[in-house]
Amino acid sequence: AKDLVEHKYVVDYITDVLRSSGASVETTRPQVVRLPHLMHLQTEISGEFKKNGFHCPVDRAFHLLASLHPTPAVCGMPRSITMQRIPDLEQFDRGLYAGPFGFFSRDATEFCVAIRSAVVTGRSVVAYAGGGIVAASETQSEWDEGELKMSTMRAILDPRRGPRKDVLDRRLRTSPRSVDALLT
Repeated sequence: AKDLVEHKYVVDYITDVLRSSGASVETTRPQVVRLPHLMHLQTEISGEFKKNGFHCPVDRAFHLLASLHPTPAVCGMPRSITMQRIPDLEQFDRGLYAGPFGFFSRDATEFCVAIRSAVVTGRSVVAYAGGGIVAASETQSEWDEGELKMSTMRAILDPRRGPRKDVLDRRLRTSPRSVDALLT
């Protein structure tokens, strides 16, 4: 249930921002995306800005991106308060972590959140992975989730170190197999 609560915060926040910006918004039903080392809830959110036949102007699109990022999954709620607290609690600059990654084109705009990401500077790599914590979070489960996410990054950087199989096995035994299982 914790994952669904966290996911709902994000979907509600994004759809509220889009609607308050004048977009007509549609969402799909949440789906479980099974990746090799973890499962991820995904809801497709689409919006369309049309006023007098014109699409959303570029300057408004940048303002909208700034309003959407970082999402509640990586900064918390209420967003205005947590955004002020993050610099005090974290001893590093997030840089690109948790920021928008995507493209603008004449006909479409598509962005996602750079949650599992890395910044390479010369021979140095700083990798990022995170997760959302809500009232229903369990300490060991949150730790395991972070370990799995970071172990995938470690495996990319050093193929001799694969994902943490012990953590993966424990997560797969306790994770619901579908959104229906999350909802019950």
